[in-house]
Amino acid sequence: MEIKQLQHAHGISFFLTGRIDSFTAPLFEKKLKESQQAGTYRFFINFKDVTFINSTALGMLIEILNTNQANKGNLYIYNIPANIMRIFRITKLNEVFPIYADADDVAEKLSIDLPVA
Repeated sequence: MEIKQLQHAHGISFFLTGRIDSFTAPLFEKKLKESQQAGTYRFFINFKDVTFINSTALGMLIEILNTNQANKGNLYIYNIPANIMRIFRITKLNEVFPIYADADDVAEKLSIDLPVA
């Protein structure tokens, strides 16, 4: 998995490529927790190029979401491919995470300028 991140006025955007699984989720979790330790609790995650996600990764995202929300932040997900969105729907996590169609949708709904990679 490749992870690119971009700090901006509204938080941090993460751009993911590849699989988020038992091997790669800890690497992503480390980046997210480092951002939390630095005081950022608002994450925007672009799933456009994610090809696979498993329960380990979903559990990690829930933990990060809970920590962010406890610190008046959030974790926004957008550009989810259909096969990945199916997993969110089956697990009902689409009702837990704020999910948006694309960066423009995030920007419009949250009234922010969201940078793109």
